Amino acid sequence: MDYKIVLSDIDGTVITTDHRVLPRTAAAIRQIAEKGIPFALVSARMPEAIYPIIEEIGVRSAVISYNGALVITPDGTEIHDERMTRAHVEAVLHRISGAYPQAPMSYYAGHTWYVRDRADPEVRREEEITTVTSVEADFDALIADDILPNKLFVMGKPELIACMERELAAAFPDLSVMRSLPHLLEIIERTVSKATGIERLLAHYGIDCTEALAFGDNYNDIEMLRYVGHSVAMGNVPDEIKDIADSVTEANDADGVIFLNDLFGGSPYNAACRLAANNEKYGIVTGVNLPMLIEMVSAQLIGGEYNILALVEQAAEAGKNGTQIFHASIMEADEDDDL
Repeated sequence: MDYKIVLSDIDGTVITTDHRVLPRTAAAIRQIAEKGIPFALVSARMPEAIYPIIEEIGVRSAVISYNGALVITPDGTEIHDERMTRAHVEAVLHRISGAYPQAPMSYYAGHTWYVRDRADPEVRREEEITTVTSVEADFDALIADDILPNKLFVMGKPELIACMERELAAAFPDLSVMRSLPHLLEIIERTVSKATGIERLLAHYGIDCTEALAFGDNYNDIEMLRYVGHSVAMGNVPDEIKDIADSVTEANDADGVIFLNDLFGGSPYNAACRLAANNEKYGIVTGVNLPMLIEMVSAQLIGGEYNILALVEQAAEAGKNGTQIFHASIMEADEDDDL
């Protein structure tokens, strides 16, 4: 079937674990756009944390942020903006402040990310990842000024977040309380989901849900994967999400791996061989030296389209060229040749 729109999650899908857009991923998305097919990024992120990724890919894209609470067309028009109710916000903040005072809270309202303490390490880490600058604020004052959030957000250690998810989900059945990553907890109105955000965008374009193709990787993608005409799960997802999707593709980091080992036949080499035996995207080079490492790091920094076999050969050549010998007799012979 020829799909009329393509939608994709961001973290764990469009970007890698180290927050990069792979060149071949960007190229595939640009090909979609060149065919005149609308493309949209669907994420728990705020819009300002999505725009840099769109710019990196190099396409015009609609944005479905806050897991569907805020929908923005490629020209910047906001066609849907759903906020949490005052009663829910006050109740959740009171519950978390009392039971989990150590958990850093975030208050996302429209295009602004509010926090209580910008110096908190978790906040600093999130700022580095998203390239968005947070704003310190008194959450009670925001509520009093009727600045209600699209979502509340908690960061912390995975075990703390798992505990909070269980307790808050039980305490607030009218809210959607879900981890987007093991260390991140998203709280939004239960009426909001990626599927409802997509529904708003499809209505804007005049496209039926059966004509939509979507990619996802996590539990907050389940409604989206069930809603569209064809759903694709990334290879890095839990099995229960693979079971929901119509098909499964490669993992988000599947751009090839080269193992650089020091000794041929050593334990690291043997372990790498077991991984690479049945995967053409894995390669192994032994006898690692500094020129080889420099060559591989340079290739990664430059980017571009690479074939794993070609990179393996490139590494070996750099290592060979970096191997030189020295002995006094060689110097003596060279001096005789110069006479």
